[in-house]
Amino acid sequence: MPQRYFLPYGPLQRKRDVLVSRGELVEIGGSFRIPDIIKESGARLIEVGTTNRTHLEDYEKAITSSTALILKVHQSNYRIAGFSSEPELTELITLGENIIFWS
Repeated sequence: MPQRYFLPYGPLQRKRDVLVSRGELVEIGGSFRIPDIIKESGARLIEVGTTNRTHLEDYEKAITSSTALILKVHQSNYRIAGFSSEPELTELITLGENIIFWS
């Protein structure tokens, strides 16, 4: 796996939690899967919400002293349509955690 996929995680996230919406646990270009990338970084994946609906409160409930960051995956290669919702990036920022926006 190319090193560039590990850069957002760095040594500060090792053995710490990375929060990701279940609806964003996707495979990106080059057959790289978000859960695999997080695992290889040494961080712990914490799934938040459901596949089709994740609320700000889901992230709030998942944040602990072990939380290193919230990963937000850009929907450039996939879409969840129909009965779905997700918080805006500006809402996630209000949680005061490190936010990585993966595009």
